Amino acid sequence: MTTPQMIQSNNSNFGNVILNGVNGYWTMLDSMTVTSSMTITTGTLDTSGTNCGGTSCNITVGGSWITAPGGSFIAQQSSVTFTGSTPLKIQSRGNPFNYITLNGAGSWVLQDTMTVVSTVTLTQGLLNGNGKDITAFHHSVGDLLDLRGVALEVPEATKEPSMFTRFDRYNWLTFAAHDTDEKKEATPPATPPAPPAASRPLPASPRTEASSRSTTETVRGPGPPACQGRR
Repeated sequence: MTTPQMIQSNNSNFGNVILNGVNGYWTMLDSMTVTSSMTITTGTLDTSGTNCGGTSCNITVGGSWITAPGGSFIAQQSSVTFTGSTPLKIQSRGNPFNYITLNGAGSWVLQDTMTVVSTVTLTQGLLNGNGKDITAFHHSVGDLLDLRGVALEVPEATKEPSMFTRFDRYNWLTFAAHDTDEKKEATPPATPPAPPAASRPLPASPRTEASSRSTTETVRGPGPPACQGRR
């Protein structure tokens, strides 16, 4: 298939969607719900820039998201929402998402590195980094991220206050967005100036606080423990 094609669902759900056409190009005319898996084998899926009320069209996926080596995804300003209830996979093959929401009882295991150029929201479920790096420009998390052996980068340009909480036993890392301070494990600066005696604080704890980040923050887990558990 070489002629550009359109996809319009008219509020009807798809089951499995497989896009498979060398040099194929599919542009969405409305938002799409896929109750099972989305697979882009070859060709390009474009969410469009204006076809959905002047903006991009959104996608809801109940299964895995697989982009094969010959496939590509143009996110534009779209949101992709994952709603599965079983162990599932996300493979983006270097194609960034714009917004991602995970809202289901299932778990999603990354098959390769993932970039989210806007916000990743984990409402319900488990996102397992599987040792693959994640770059997100904003984040809002209400459930669990399994980031064993993963480098999570939140670019400095976002300047979004966040809270990092580390549970060292299982190496879970959770986020609570929009807190006033950032809390993370860090090494205190060498020989900081001592405050006046009258106002000198108690010795600093291992967790340090800062009101904003000045460089990209990278947090990497030490690798999978012998046993996996979830708290």
